[in-house]
Amino acid sequence: MKLSEGLFGWARPSARGREPPRVEVVVREHADDVKRIVGHIVGTRCAPDEIDDVVQEVFIALDRALPRYRHDSRLTTFVYGVCVKTVLAHLRRRDRYTRMKERFSKAFVGPPDPPTPGEVVERRQAAEILQRALERLHPKHRTVWVLYEIEDMSASEVAEVIGSTEAAVRSNLRRARRDLDLALEELGV
Repeated sequence: MKLSEGLFGWARPSARGREPPRVEVVVREHADDVKRIVGHIVGTRCAPDEIDDVVQEVFIALDRALPRYRHDSRLTTFVYGVCVKTVLAHLRRRDRYTRMKERFSKAFVGPPDPPTPGEVVERRQAAEILQRALERLHPKHRTVWVLYEIEDMSASEVAEVIGSTEAAVRSNLRRARRDLDLALEELGV
């Protein structure tokens, strides 16, 4: 059985024994479609350069997903599905970042000058509050949240680190976010 190599040098056979399409071909044939779909979904919520970044995320996701393409639907349908899921995930991450930034705006926003002693205290207090809230989480949820949100690892990377599945990581991450929001509310933030 012949294998198809992705952009990152790894290879896997497809589910039905047929070779998945090469990512270079998919990118060339669907680049305009992907950019159009991304633009329509994000609308005016993203700057043009951010749309280009999302398009790149889609193609990276496609490179990872193409080995799972089973040839039981049109390739266009598969590409659009990966595109939509990637864009929605990007928007969720962006919205989550905005909410966290607003919640801890004093900890994130500061003048370009060195912080004043009062600002140092405020940042330390915000960090302490976050730490107290994190301590209220189940250790498994806290670990997943820290690796994903603070260490900026992908769900698949977190799964590899903790020896779990990506689905379990995503489930634990949802629980961690929910529980963290509740803990922060209990702490008066």
